[in-house]
This record gives sequence, structure tokens and C-alpha cells, in this order.
Amino acid sequence: QPLHRSIALALEAAPDDERSLQALAYHWWAAGAGERSARYNQLAGDDAGRVHAHEDAIAFYQRALEAEAIDPLVRGTILEKIADRRVALNSTEEGHRTYAAAADAFRDAGVYEREAACRVRAAITGYTLRLSAPTAPLEEMLARLDPEWANRRRLLRARERLSDKSSRLRLRIIWGRSTRARWRLPPTSGSGFTTCRPGLR
Repeated sequence: QPLHRSIALALEAAPDDERSLQALAYHWWAAGAGERSARYNQLAGDDAGRVHAHEDAIAFYQRALEAEAIDPLVRGTILEKIADRRVALNSTEEGHRTYAAAADAFRDAGVYEREAACRVRAAITGYTLRLSAPTAPLEEMLARLDPEWANRRRLLRARERLSDKSSRLRLRIIWGRSTRARWRLPPTSGSGFTTCRPGLR
């Protein structure tokens, strides 16, 4: 571990154009430095995802999740990215489970719009898998939320449209990219963790 830490520190001190995210991710992970491992492995996963190297991205994200005491908002964000990559690889069943896990993490963080986005996409994959009750977790969320929640009506409309196959593609887009863009996380601190929690209540 000390050797990996020394290599990672040397890489961090290198000029930006000489740094390798993949190497930083690996050496901080091998050094057992949880926070830095989470930060760089998530960045390396994003980098791999941009070039559609989905399996590599998933591997980096899974390493990021090995860090202890990850904030639920950060955990949800990483799980959501894994789910996106799994769906891109046509691993629909795994994608479905991972969207559900991401939604649970966002629920724990109190970030209900992002929970809703993952619940909708989990329902969409549930319909693809022909599950018996694909909208059940979404129904539970609607029952749990404050009736005055700002986006409740929007979520109700989404639920009504889920049964229509042609509408599900539009819902995937509406509750996917646009939602993540709206709630894009702020830059992380040196620790790789953020304390920002854009709650909706």
C-alpha cells in the first residue's frame, strides 16, 4: 500500500496533461485510500463512459463504491451511472436492480427528484422485463411523498404514461438526461465528496 500511495501522490503532482485518471484511480484504490479512490474511480468511470467503454466504466464505478462511509447522494449518483451503463449493454435485469438501488440511495439523501427519475427508469426496465408490478416502487413513493411536493403532478403524469410503450422512450429521455443535468453535482472538494443536498421539501 505505501508504494501505491507514493505513486498516486506523484501522479497528482504531475502536470494536468501528464496525469492519467485510470492510473490515479487504480493506485488510490490499491492504496486503500477510500475517499480519493471514490473520487478518481468515479472520474475514470465518467471518462470511460464518454467513449462508450461501458464495461470499463462499470468496473471503475464499482471500485468507487468500495469506499467506506460514502454520502447517500454520492452513492446514488454512482449507482445511477452504473445502471445507465448496464442498460446500454442490454443488461436490462441488472440495470433494473441498479436503478432501484440508486433510487433508494437518493431517498435516503432526501433528493426526491433524483429518486423519482430512477423510479421511473426502473419502471421502464420493469416493463421491458415484463415484471408483474413494475410501477409498485413508484406507487410507494407517491404514497410516501408530501402531497405538496412540487413535482408530484409531473410524477403522476409519468406514471399514467408508463403503460404505453411509445411513451416509455420519451419518459426515459425526460427523466434521464434532463433530470441529471438539472441536478448536476457541484465540483467536489479534494476529498471527492460533496456536502450539497438539494432537498425538495
